[in-house]
Amino acid sequence: MGAICKLLDRSIEAKRSTTSNPAQWFIDWIGGSETSSGVKVNAQTALKYTPFWAAVRIITSTIASLPFIVYSRLDNGGKDRQTGHRVYSLLHDRPNEYMDAIAFLETRQAHVLTYGNGYAEIQRDGAGRPVALWPLLPDRTTRIIKDGKPYYEVRLPVGGQVYLEDYNVLHIKGLGFDGYTGYNVVDYHKEAIAYGIAVKEYGARFFSGDASPGGVLEHPAALSDTAKKHLEESWNAGHTGLKQAHRMAILEEGMKWTQQGVDPKQAQALEVQKYTVDDCSRIFQIPPHMLGSMDRATFNNIEEQNLKFLAMTMLYWFRKWEQECNYKLFMPSETGRLLPRS
Repeated sequence: MGAICKLLDRSIEAKRSTTSNPAQWFIDWIGGSETSSGVKVNAQTALKYTPFWAAVRIITSTIASLPFIVYSRLDNGGKDRQTGHRVYSLLHDRPNEYMDAIAFLETRQAHVLTYGNGYAEIQRDGAGRPVALWPLLPDRTTRIIKDGKPYYEVRLPVGGQVYLEDYNVLHIKGLGFDGYTGYNVVDYHKEAIAYGIAVKEYGARFFSGDASPGGVLEHPAALSDTAKKHLEESWNAGHTGLKQAHRMAILEEGMKWTQQGVDPKQAQALEVQKYTVDDCSRIFQIPPHMLGSMDRATFNNIEEQNLKFLAMTMLYWFRKWEQECNYKLFMPSETGRLLPRS
C-alpha cells in the first residue's frame, strides 16, 4: 500500500460514524442538524424551502432535459452520432428497466446538489461492458480505501453492507477537499438555509394572526384568573387568524381595547425574506432573477446573466458528467475514440 493510500485510509477511518461524528443517515433520521436559529436542517427540509428547491430544480432540469449523445471521432476532425451504441441507450433512453433517462439524470444531479455526491452502480456483462445503471443513495454510500484500493461501501437497508469496486460506480461529485468526495452542501450551508426557513415560518405565523398589531384589553375592575382565561379564550377565538380579520367586537363592563404598534424588528424580519433568496443564488451560482428575485433585474442584465449561467454554472456540470461517463462507461479500447456529449 502506497503512502497516499495509507493516509487516505486513516482519513476515512477518522470519518467513520461515532457518537461525536454521526453518519449522515442518522442525522437525517433524527430530523437534521441543529442550527443557531433552532431549525433542524437536512436534505428533505432544505428542499421544502422554496428558493433552495428552485435552485436545485433549475440545475437538475437543465441537465436532464438535454439529450446525452454518444459520438465517435472522425479522422477529419468531425464526429458521428452513434445511436446504436449501448452507452447511448443507457444515457439517452433508459439506464435500467425501471427508470427513464430523465429521472435517472435529475435524481443523480439532485443528490450532488444536496449531499455533494451522486452515485450509481454500473452493471456489466461478462465482457465488462455496461448494461445497466442502478441508483445508489448518497447517505448510504461512502468511498473508502480497502486493501490499498478504492471501493464504495454501500449500507443495505436490511443491515450489513456491500463493497463495489471503484470502476463499477458512476460517481458525480461536487466541490470537495480531497477530490474523491464532494462536500455535503446542505450541511455546509445549514445556517443560511435554516435562517431562510426560520424567517419564512416567522412570517407565516405573523400572518396567521391576521398580520395586524396586537393590543391590550383593559377592564376597570380586577378579574379572577378564571375570568381572565375565559376572556382571553373568547377574544382569540373571535379575532385571531385571517378569517377573523376586521370582525366587529362588542366590549362590555367598561372594557377598552388599546392597540399596540408593530415591533420594528417584526417588520424588518418580514422585509428580509426576499433577501434570503440571494443566499441560494450564491450557493448554486444561479442568477437571482431565475429564483424569482427581480429587484435588480433589467432586460439587458437578465440576458447577460443567463449567458453567464450557462457558461459558468452549467458548463461545469456538463463537463463533470462527460468526464465521469467517458472514463467509467466506455471500454479501454474505446477511450478517446468515443465520447458522450449533452
